[in-house]
Amino acid sequence: RAPLLCPRPETEELVMKIIEETTESPIHILDVGCGTGVIGLSLAEHLPDAFVEAIDIDPVAIETSNENAKRILEPSEMSCYKAMLCSAQEFDPKH
Repeated sequence: RAPLLCPRPETEELVMKIIEETTESPIHILDVGCGTGVIGLSLAEHLPDAFVEAIDIDPVAIETSNENAKRILEPSEMSCYKAMLCSAQEFDPKH
């Protein structure tokens, strides 16, 4: 879906490394420039105590990320993933 990019093979390696090396629980993850949401959604799916916030400046990215969340995450996992449209100046992690 234009203008989003397809994840590169290295993306899967990055996600697996994060999953393998994450020892903190719960963990808060910020996915900046989330695009399709594949990184944040994969982490939310495999790290049960993670809360993932995904941000992007493109409305298409947020729409796609939310659509993918509905496809990938179980209904009980949906509360651990939030995608929102914003710029760096607007982001407030204390919301």
